[in-house]
Amino acid sequence: MEEGFDPAWSPKGDRIYYRGRELFYAVDVLSTNPLRLSEPREILNMDDMRLVHIGQLTRSYAVHPITGQLLFNQRSRDANESGMVFITDWRALLEDN
Repeated sequence: MEEGFDPAWSPKGDRIYYRGRELFYAVDVLSTNPLRLSEPREILNMDDMRLVHIGQLTRSYAVHPITGQLLFNQRSRDANESGMVFITDWRALLEDN
């Protein structure tokens, strides 16, 4: 198993996501008694992501409780930029393109 930290369960409890030093991984739960996991799969290279760590007990990502999609807290490319931008109608932006 690839070493890592910051684990999170999928909404169905059938997968565990976790961070390595430069990669983001997922393992499938094959059985629970005894616990058997699949080989880790690399699902994201984090080299250029500039993830934000708010504190030791806070993850830099979240797993959507229904869809299982991953959401990352990422630093802006502009070092002078501060604050947060929320895009509430993002689907309309996709439809325009």
